[in-house]
Amino acid sequence: MKGSLEAIEKNRDGEFVVVPACEVTTNVGDILGYFLRDEVNPGDAFDVIDDIKAVGGIAVLAHPYKRTSSYPPKLLKKLDALEGFNARIGKASRLQRCWNLAKTYGLPMTGGSDAHFYFEIGHGITMLRGAVDLEDLRRGIERRETKLIGTLSSWAVEPASQTIKMLKTRNPWLSVNVSLSLIRKLMGREQQFAGKHDGLEVRDSAY
Repeated sequence: MKGSLEAIEKNRDGEFVVVPACEVTTNVGDILGYFLRDEVNPGDAFDVIDDIKAVGGIAVLAHPYKRTSSYPPKLLKKLDALEGFNARIGKASRLQRCWNLAKTYGLPMTGGSDAHFYFEIGHGITMLRGAVDLEDLRRGIERRETKLIGTLSSWAVEPASQTIKMLKTRNPWLSVNVSLSLIRKLMGREQQFAGKHDGLEVRDSAY
């Protein structure tokens, strides 16, 4: 939230719209809050969704199935949307599960880069025709008018991110995450793909 507010303050381009948002840690994975008026603290997923809506935001499930294999139906019914494309989800099977989940619960989809490095910015894009301000963007998402386009990031960026996090926090347990992430990426590397699905165009890895 702090970064988006700083970007809004420094933005001098009338045609460049910054969405006040943050990614919130919950017990079932991360949830994105868009169009927020205030900060939202980590906690139980149901409480986080309520808090996001209480400060004027919409709640979007980030990178589905990255940390868990299933979600409570009651939780999914409280969401406003889910991330149908995340540039760091390199498995065709996981992307397909995201699309199926959105269809089952009638959820709009957004796309995101999940960028931890500057060269990843723009790998995941949510497109809305004719949107010029925050109201247009919000309305377009809620009405399921989004078109997603994405480039899958390199399989190596996730282990690299975990390594940097481990060094910054000096948490030796994160080395387990690094190892597991590296193994998963190596095993699933051949599943990176290109294709189209219901308005979503996915291109091969940029690296």
